[in-house]
Amino acid sequence: MLFWIWLRPRYKIPEFFTIAPVLTSTLTVYCRNRGDPSSLLRGDFNQLNDRLIVGYPLKQIVTLATRRANILDKIYTDLSEWYESPSILPPVGASDHNTVLVRAIELWGALSSGGVLSS
Repeated sequence: MLFWIWLRPRYKIPEFFTIAPVLTSTLTVYCRNRGDPSSLLRGDFNQLNDRLIVGYPLKQIVTLATRRANILDKIYTDLSEWYESPSILPPVGASDHNTVLVRAIELWGALSSGGVLSS
């Protein structure tokens, strides 16, 4: 399942309290209803504190700056071992954010030859 979030720059505190319960309740319901969540949460988080997501089995995989010296565009997943480290590319169009490119690791060869994945 792919989730997308966008928070506008300099969002107001009341907006944060509106978004936070929606984000956490959506993740809770989704994770509760699936035995193996296999999810990816991606978006422009701006100043949203990561503490909302820490309680879920998701790992943030973007480690390089996406706008100036900040990591604003993040990807959280419970399948981090299935992806190569994200690449940071130049912005697209008039955007002031760099592009985040994430590629899946080729798993078929490892799995068909008896390889095992671990996190």
